[in-house]
Amino acid sequence: MNAVDKELNIPFTLINLWSFTRFGVPLRSSIPLPQGAVRDPGTELCLCDAEGCDLTAQWRILSRWPDGSTRFDLYVNITAKGIK
Repeated sequence: MNAVDKELNIPFTLINLWSFTRFGVPLRSSIPLPQGAVRDPGTELCLCDAEGCDLTAQWRILSRWPDGSTRFDLYVNITAKGIK
């Protein structure tokens, strides 16, 4: 998983502000990470739903810590599941 094989769990909640279910909406969010935890988000991170299913996200490094590890990552996911 990461340099010390510990699971990194960063929970967050996505809320639909509209009164109807949204489908195929691109989701984006910046995620702060602790220093030394992640070097390659594409292979070390996974965006999962509440049931633990992989939602297939694309990752982009926004900034790095002085040690070269990722400080902030941006994920993008285009979900086929409806967001209620």
